[in-house]
Amino acid sequence: MKKLVKPINSFKKVVDALLPYSELITADLSTQGKVIKIESEFAKFFLLEQGYINMRRINDNLIIATLFSPYIIGLSFYSGAETYYSIELGESCKLYQIPRVNALNAIKKYDLYREWMRIISYKISFLYARDISLFRHCNREVVCSLLSRLMTLPTEFRENITAIKYIEQRCTLSRSCIQRVLLSLKKEGCIEIIDGYLTKVLVLPIESYY
Repeated sequence: MKKLVKPINSFKKVVDALLPYSELITADLSTQGKVIKIESEFAKFFLLEQGYINMRRINDNLIIATLFSPYIIGLSFYSGAETYYSIELGESCKLYQIPRVNALNAIKKYDLYREWMRIISYKISFLYARDISLFRHCNREVVCSLLSRLMTLPTEFRENITAIKYIEQRCTLSRSCIQRVLLSLKKEGCIEIIDGYLTKVLVLPIESYY
């Protein structure tokens, strides 16, 4: 499976078109750690113009995805299902909300169906690739996959979260298990970790697809 590439231009084009019809919901200067609960009817989309957000599973607080701007949240929600996640904001995050009806009308008005479908297709592929990366046969593969993903994220994000914390928040492995795998990978020369922070990936047996 090839590594998934985010259609940034499509996201940017759609987000830019929808922003004039949307409402800013992160007016505060400091947004780090703030949580937005999703309404049960979910009658709106969220537009991430700046920064990043964590999507946390409600029942166990596990981070199921970390998403960076530009991004649109809410496309995959099905009205017949329960709301299973909340949105945790990252630092200096700009998040807007827009009613679903208004968003779809704007997509039609500006003839953005092609970009809209690319975004939806990407989101479906993202979930598939994420699941492949996490549902591995052994703990080492899970850790390697998450390390591979972490290394692709922006430097400012990696510099503010330790490798063990990043992994621990995104899988069900115990902290001690993750520590053992990280120590083993470091001894084998697969990765470089300084003061707990991942600084370099030299070689990993398993890589992330997303």
